[in-house]
Amino acid sequence: MSGADAAKLALTLGHERGLDSAKIADWQSLLDYCAGNPLTLRVITGQAVRRLA
Repeated sequence: MSGADAAKLALTLGHERGLDSAKIADWQSLLDYCAGNPLTLRVITGQAVRRLA
């Protein structure tokens, strides 16, 4: 998965969980860590959302 596709997926996952784009913008390090792996991105996004709640 390209970096742009990973960013789109992160935005989609964040919006599905009620986050605005400003909070999701800080997730660049998560996108780098996931290295394009969509499963890893989903798991880490879920963890990030739980910590924000």
